[in-house]
Amino acid sequence: MAWIGIGTVGGLALGATGLFMGSKGNKNKFQTPTLPTYYEDPMFQDTQKDLLKRGKDISQGDLPDYYKIIGQSGSPEFEGMLRSSNADIERASLESAAKTGQRGGAVGSNVAGAVGRNTAQLRWQDIMRSIEGKQFLFGTGIDTISGVRSAAGTNMANRNNFNLGVAGVAQQNVQLEQAEKARKAALWNSIISGGMSTAGTIAGSYAGRTPGVTPSIRTPGSAASAASNPAFRAPENFYLSGGY
Repeated sequence: MAWIGIGTVGGLALGATGLFMGSKGNKNKFQTPTLPTYYEDPMFQDTQKDLLKRGKDISQGDLPDYYKIIGQSGSPEFEGMLRSSNADIERASLESAAKTGQRGGAVGSNVAGAVGRNTAQLRWQDIMRSIEGKQFLFGTGIDTISGVRSAAGTNMANRNNFNLGVAGVAQQNVQLEQAEKARKAALWNSIISGGMSTAGTIAGSYAGRTPGVTPSIRTPGSAASAASNPAFRAPENFYLSGGY
């Protein structure tokens, strides 16, 4: 009977091992999901670098020739406009003098005065315009740099929030894995405990028998079976009737 108890425990252990290994090999077992990765537009870093460089160049006055006129006084375009304006004033003054019959040095003096006043006024306006243009360019450069910094801060905040979310998902995955391991461990302990309880019951039953007496298994036809089973007893008058 002791061997029966040991065999029972062994069978239960093997069965539990098969169940446990079967659950590990099951395709439907718990699987840790793949954590997502942060996606960033491939153009983001390139545009950030380009905008940062352009913002610095603009704020420092390093501009392409096409845009230099914005903050430049006495530009070739201005000089051409000034010559055209003075020529118009000179022509108008001479025509006016001819109509009024003016002659001599007075006419030349009047023309020179009108051209001088026009030149001074236009150059002053050009200087003020260039100052305003420089102020505008400097503000544009600073705003560009600030935009780059703001976009970088937003990107960093988005990345940090994403990483925090991924960390939370990873923690949940760890908790799920631990719960799954705990469930399997509890199942294993329950099976082992049940097997040990069964073995104890069998061992206790065996210990209650008379020491030194080994229970025999009776089979039909044996002497013990014939002695204990009425079906195998001979009739009382068997020998008297000449049965043998």
